[in-house]
Amino acid sequence: MPIPKSFTIMDFLALNGQRISSNTNKIAIEAFNDTTFELLSGTGNIYFVKINIEDATGERKIAFCGLFDGTIGDSILITKGRFDFNIPATNFNF
Repeated sequence: MPIPKSFTIMDFLALNGQRISSNTNKIAIEAFNDTTFELLSGTGNIYFVKINIEDATGERKIAFCGLFDGTIGDSILITKGRFDFNIPATNFNF
């Protein structure tokens, strides 16, 4: 997903509830083939179900969860993908 250099935490929070279509997202997996790794890539969709700031434990965290799917070539389909992350706000370089 392309992100401009001017991207801020407010831009990230504004993605809450947004669906991002496959014309801007790339999906990739590493495939092991005997003794080598091969990077396979295609297009994907992402839906940010929830993005918010949490401060329950005194450490400010960005919590985000969502769904994704995608295709790589004609034969690899990624369906019903889900992600849930709680990352300390200090790990972001906004």
